[in-house]
Amino acid sequence: MFNSVDEHICVALVTSPEGLFMTADGSYKYIYHAHASMTSIAPRTSYINDLTISDN
Repeated sequence: MFNSVDEHICVALVTSPEGLFMTADGSYKYIYHAHASMTSIAPRTSYINDLTISDN
């Protein structure tokens, strides 16, 4: 199970996942972009959030 992004942010965004990556210090990040609205793609904004992986 993982917590990819802040849930309070996702409620307001129309998002599309991009991928996961590991930083030089070994932590994980989740990258995605958000569309302007449900009916318009542009402009898009990119976001990077911390990703925590756990057994819970």
